[in-house]
Amino acid sequence: MPVPPLPRDYSREPTLLTPQAVHALVRELLDYANAHQTWGVEVAEAFVDLIATRLSDTHAALDPLLAREVLGGIRAHWASAPLAYVDAVKNAARVTGPLILQHPLYGGIMGIMTSTGLADVFAKGFIQFANAHTLPFWNFIASLIISLFVPSAGGHWAVQGPFTVPAAVGLHASQAATAMGVAYGEQVADMIQPFWALPVVAVAGISIRRVMGFTVMSFLLGVALFGAALLVFV
Repeated sequence: MPVPPLPRDYSREPTLLTPQAVHALVRELLDYANAHQTWGVEVAEAFVDLIATRLSDTHAALDPLLAREVLGGIRAHWASAPLAYVDAVKNAARVTGPLILQHPLYGGIMGIMTSTGLADVFAKGFIQFANAHTLPFWNFIASLIISLFVPSAGGHWAVQGPFTVPAAVGLHASQAATAMGVAYGEQVADMIQPFWALPVVAVAGISIRRVMGFTVMSFLLGVALFGAALLVFV
């Protein structure tokens, strides 16, 4: 039996809506998906468009109960085809799609760090082998490693911040220098994960491999210079 069309073309809805209006549209789409047991590409793209575009423009959060229903329905349908789900998100939000997929993972890592006590374990570990002078340097090294898994400045601090600040307080180290060690590490690691260069190489019409040699050399130079600066001048 063919599935009836969506209640409306959600991509044509006004961009400037109130949070209440967006929630009403999400509820309407949820009722449609549940009534017809359809969570295909068209429905998934409509949800991403409503939540990632319309709701984000209102600076409001999605109601937790609605979020649970949306994620539950999408998970049930797409569990056997995760790559198709990724493609649907990218088609619905071509610019921000990868970020939409990544940031929940950063949130999960942050939740593990803060709610399981893992942040305290890391903080105590830093206190045991570092001192007030070397803590910024060791946070710089840790930042380089974390950036390989969380290549986002905001998500990165959400993961590393919960154990960086307590360690600085416990060792009476400079919190400014310790925080800057985290920032230096994230920026230097960007040289071997040059997502920032993608728009540039797209405009230039060249492969990212054409610039990787230069960025890797910048990474090695940055590790040496920033690491030495944190040890000598802090």
